[in-house]
Amino acid sequence: MMRGLRPLEPYELALAVEETVAPLLAETVRGRGAGHCMRVSDLDRDLMLRLCTRLREEVSEANIVILSDGRDPSIPPALGVSATKLVELRNPEADGRLRPPLLAFVPSELRTAAEDSFGTATFEELTLGEVLPRLRTSLLEELPTALRGALTQGLGRLRDGDEPWPFADDASVVRWLLTAKANGADPESYGGALYEIGLVPDFELFADPATAPGRLTRNRDCMRRLTWSEGSERARVSALGLAERAFRNQLGEYLADAGLLDPRGWTRQIVLDRNLWPLAFHRWAFEDGGTEPEAICIQEVTTDLPVVPEDETDPKLSQLIGQQILPLGGTGKPGGLRKFSVGFAVDPAPSRVQGLARFAAQVISRDHGPVGLVRTKQAWKTGTLSARIGFTRLTKVDWEEGWHFVRVLAQTEDGELVPLADIDGNPLPWAADSELGVPHPNESELFYVLPESEVDVEPPQRATPKAVSVTHAQRLLQFTAISEGRHPHAIQPTEVQWAERRTASRVGHGSETIEAHFGRDGRVQVPVSRVLKQVEQKILAAPDGPVSWRLAVVLGEAGDSTGEVSRWPSGPECSAFLQARAAYFAALRADTRELITQGADLSALRTEVFRYASAYVELLQTLARGAGAHEPATRSRALSDLRRVLTVDAVTLAITDHRDRQRNAVLMAPTHPLRALWLVVWAELGRRWLDAGIRAPNEFLTSTREALLEQLGPVAFPPMLPNAVGSVLTAVENLSPFWSLYARSCGSRCCRQRRFVPSRKPTRLI
Repeated sequence: MMRGLRPLEPYELALAVEETVAPLLAETVRGRGAGHCMRVSDLDRDLMLRLCTRLREEVSEANIVILSDGRDPSIPPALGVSATKLVELRNPEADGRLRPPLLAFVPSELRTAAEDSFGTATFEELTLGEVLPRLRTSLLEELPTALRGALTQGLGRLRDGDEPWPFADDASVVRWLLTAKANGADPESYGGALYEIGLVPDFELFADPATAPGRLTRNRDCMRRLTWSEGSERARVSALGLAERAFRNQLGEYLADAGLLDPRGWTRQIVLDRNLWPLAFHRWAFEDGGTEPEAICIQEVTTDLPVVPEDETDPKLSQLIGQQILPLGGTGKPGGLRKFSVGFAVDPAPSRVQGLARFAAQVISRDHGPVGLVRTKQAWKTGTLSARIGFTRLTKVDWEEGWHFVRVLAQTEDGELVPLADIDGNPLPWAADSELGVPHPNESELFYVLPESEVDVEPPQRATPKAVSVTHAQRLLQFTAISEGRHPHAIQPTEVQWAERRTASRVGHGSETIEAHFGRDGRVQVPVSRVLKQVEQKILAAPDGPVSWRLAVVLGEAGDSTGEVSRWPSGPECSAFLQARAAYFAALRADTRELITQGADLSALRTEVFRYASAYVELLQTLARGAGAHEPATRSRALSDLRRVLTVDAVTLAITDHRDRQRNAVLMAPTHPLRALWLVVWAELGRRWLDAGIRAPNEFLTSTREALLEQLGPVAFPPMLPNAVGSVLTAVENLSPFWSLYARSCGSRCCRQRRFVPSRKPTRLI
């Protein structure tokens, strides 16, 4: 810095405040009617005189005066009025006509005496609390974009957070900006004028604008140690971590002489005294190098919120056609979205940005600021340049209707904000006022929040999750609802159908897909083996058809399934069983959709399944009694019928491998009465656990959900199966909670060696 820095003169501050306050007061006075009285107090005397003189010229139709007791010679007689005259101006004319609007400036020393006659009961108190923030914004608007962004970021660091810097209040910031403006408004002036906010002058603060916020943060931290630490001045300097001993001694000697009680005083002296310029902050070399996180560009911030279509007929939504909306439902209103996500791109990759630890996405109201909804994502190690952050528990926020947006910030491990830059490397503010016109690539487009709404929309989904069955998907969403504070039983499948083949083909070879819609909780896909689907659909289409089935598998390829040639037993118990079976199958198939068990809401089939299983037990008991009859013919027929009924819905696999060897195993379909009963009881158990989860601490939800959806499975339902040659097959493993594999085993070593072992070439069943 080649020239000195002169301090701000009082008249310069008064003039700047006048330029901000006068238009506000003029607009207010013009908006008041005849007979209306206003007062302004607690202003500097010189500022009152300036404002009174100016407003008399600009708003000549109003009475604008200064209350005076006649003792202050600085108040011209033309502007000052006594208390008696002010009462006269307040009251109507003698003929009852109202006088013009009255604005009275009340000096501080006369305010107490004026309370009785000129109190708020008759005078409107005009507060000017927004003057300094307006002036601060106006001064920032005058700056070049590079400096404006860096200053805004730096002020954000000083003023926000748990412990804001006490010397960075609005009045001090305004003095800082005005001092720099009065000294040429160049980068060195802004760095030198830092003493106005209690920081050490830093003439090279904006040598690299991207590092300016970090330099301000380091400056503040050093000033905290120097101002409020224990120990002598030299001891406090030693605790700063300065690298050069000679510099530490020089700074310590100066502070021991100047004292640390007034941060603005000794820092001001550094910039005013050319001999002290070597103590400016840009000369402070730290042992750790004073490294700051590098800047990162965050851009292309987008949300997946729904857009109001052009054919919208709702009167309110029709005003938002083409705009994104966030309907939230509310008390007694089940509508509204439960979650949404935001995507963003970065440059460079996070792993290349020193100090970057995570990204934070916060929802901001355009009119009221942050709403308190923040989600974070850890910085990733790969070279990926994009990511997404999800927002859940939306009902926990006290929303207000209006326009909102999402802002994405980068943070260090300690929560400090990492500098932002545009695509060209120019520094950007983290959260500058929208009035400044600074571009914000780290912010999304506006979306309109509709709290307490009944808007019926389905949220768009970037990726559709998959589940073992519709009931598995429903239970998973219900556990998620509990963790978000919502009632789980309101989550029901609104539509279940087979997905189109082009969608199903993406799931996997030989697979098809059931797609379940859960309203605002989104869609879920259920992958289904095409072979097993065809077998189950054949069983469901003919409840009184074949008792069991056969499926040939040659070299890992499954052929068509065929029904075994066998008959159902005769008698009333079998007729009752087939009727219950037909009723259950009809409910399961869901009319023309031809669904299978994996697509069913199992809890909704509870009644049909209980009747189906009960009729099966009665049929088995009847046949068991017949097997104990004395007549050989009756006993033989009952034993034969019992064996067939025990193999109901069993699918015999005839497997031929590449060496032309044949082995047999059996698949048990989920339509078997005992297996269907287990599935329904499992679904009901899930409902009971959900009810308990509503009252239990959230810490138990995850383990309970995993136990229900991943650990519980039907073991030996039914426990064993007879085959045509009189052997007994036992359960080997579950292909899924719906299909089980059975093979021969008697428990002996030889049988264990002959036990079914799958071919090395996998069977394409699932």
